Amino acid sequence: MIVALSTCPIDEAKKIAETLVNEKLVASVNVVSNVSTFLRMGKETKWQDETLLIMRTRAIHAFELVKRINELSSFAVPETACFEIFEPDEKYRKWLFSCVKS
Repeated sequence: MIVALSTCPIDEAKKIAETLVNEKLVASVNVVSNVSTFLRMGKETKWQDETLLIMRTRAIHAFELVKRINELSSFAVPETACFEIFEPDEKYRKWLFSCVKS
């Protein structure tokens, strides 16, 4: 199991979340609004208001998930960080596996 984190423009968050769940790439998405990011783009630094997406899926979907987020996001350089998680709860693991494609 992995937990994936990604940020996106505020107005795209719900559409991205719904698309990823409906396509069975993720079992669920937490949409955390009001995230402020300070970043460098080229020679400039700036503050940017974003929405954080916290997603759960099977590890075998990590690369496909990153690719799909890159397609859906309007960010010039979308970021998706994936973390492998040890999930000791068998009921949760079965639920997650039942929600995403195999």
